[in-house]
Amino acid sequence: MAWRIILLLVIGYFCGSIPTGYLIGKIKNTDVRNYGSGNVGATNTMRTLGFKAGVITFLIDFFKSFIPVFIVQHVIYKGSDEALLFGMIMGLGCVIGHNYTCWLKFHGGKGISTTGGMIGAIRPILIPVFLLIFFGTLAITKYVSFSSLVLITSFVVYIGISQRNSKHFVLILIMALVFAALAFFKHRENIKRLLNGNEKKIGKEMIHGSKDPKSK
Repeated sequence: MAWRIILLLVIGYFCGSIPTGYLIGKIKNTDVRNYGSGNVGATNTMRTLGFKAGVITFLIDFFKSFIPVFIVQHVIYKGSDEALLFGMIMGLGCVIGHNYTCWLKFHGGKGISTTGGMIGAIRPILIPVFLLIFFGTLAITKYVSFSSLVLITSFVVYIGISQRNSKHFVLILIMALVFAALAFFKHRENIKRLLNGNEKKIGKEMIHGSKDPKSK
């Protein structure tokens, strides 16, 4: 099994390493790393380049994990006891690639869109549920970071409940916790600002042309 895990992680890494926000920014002659939080995720791209660019970034970052995870779980290992586990391992590689892309000196995004792609791929029927959780939280709090962390926490709870009778329950739960740990680690500065009450809410304008460490 070890060689399969390594192969899935490597393939996933290069699928996830596509720096979507950076590439879209370059098309518009803008390096999104010089604005907002400095990362190349969908939220910072949206704040820097506008709604359309942010949505495109989100969709590509979503599907760069959705597609490979779906193929692994529902095509290659369909019906196998390890299908879900291997799908999540592929997804982990995608998220690590997104967060630490080799094409940008191992700097990337915060992994929520790509994690969302993994979640959607392993259980497509639950996409509306998790969208409702994310956007419902966002509508109430106006914090993208907090909504992202609620989403990933909900995923861990879902895995803990739905997979409790699985043959690989412990490994699957550990995988879910690893995704959560990555998300919380990448949002550590946001968490500090949330606790201090100075986290930037969605919709607030940023000063274009200066790198603001207080935005997501």
